[in-house]
Amino acid sequence: MSNIKSTKQIGFIISSIDSSYRDSLVDSLCNKFYEKGYQVIMGMTNHDIKRERELFTSFSSLVDCIIVISNAEKYSQIEDVVPKDLPVIFLVNKPEDTPHCAILENDYSAFYQAVVSYSAAHHHKVAFVCSNIKVSSSKEILKAYADSLNSSHIDYDESLIYDVVNNPNFGAGGLVTEMINKGCGAIICTTPSITNRFVDYLLFNTPKLSNHPISIYGYGNQTHNLITQLNINTVVHPSDQIVKLAVEQALYQMNHPNQKEYRDFLVKGKLKMYTYDGLNN
Repeated sequence: MSNIKSTKQIGFIISSIDSSYRDSLVDSLCNKFYEKGYQVIMGMTNHDIKRERELFTSFSSLVDCIIVISNAEKYSQIEDVVPKDLPVIFLVNKPEDTPHCAILENDYSAFYQAVVSYSAAHHHKVAFVCSNIKVSSSKEILKAYADSLNSSHIDYDESLIYDVVNNPNFGAGGLVTEMINKGCGAIICTTPSITNRFVDYLLFNTPKLSNHPISIYGYGNQTHNLITQLNINTVVHPSDQIVKLAVEQALYQMNHPNQKEYRDFLVKGKLKMYTYDGLNN
């Protein structure tokens, strides 16, 4: 930024804010940048690539750095609108062939452990629910799911894979009924909002499911708890570590504009096991 006057603003492109985990992450990031003398301008894509491209274009002339939770599967989908003269940092999802720094949630081992642990104690099938199976975070958890089924000698069933990217307000009740009819006893939820949707439904409908209890393996937060997240099996992340890395990398890259070599940072998720009569069997 040596030849360009600083705007003291950071652009933050987010896919959604419909969960406590994402909400907490956004708040913490904004507060940390504010402490450093920066304001954060946010734009929401609602998982729409076209909207993401529009935000890249509009932010490029307004900010000193862009942080993005991208919905692109490949970098080529957004490459022509990603600014060449600004630091760009990807959070959570890293589009294929992205040359920029990425701070990612590494959850393979946590979800692998979840399926193996459940399968060792039960004889039911496990469903998998994601929001865009093509992005890197979904691919990682899907691989853990498939590998853990294989190691547990359970057949991989394509009909138990649910992608709700085109239906973010899906009805959890209908999916739970369908899963139970297919012999499922557990659900892998790959985003915080999907986790909350299923847990909220199950907490209010436990009596209906007394003969078919369901275990939930989804997302929580080590620093932010909701009542709906207390009695499920959660993969938790230290959100303060993700925020710290994002702010550090943004400041470093803004102060070193000629830096062209970037690295990825992995924040490992941990599986926290809980039980609740009627919800988890």
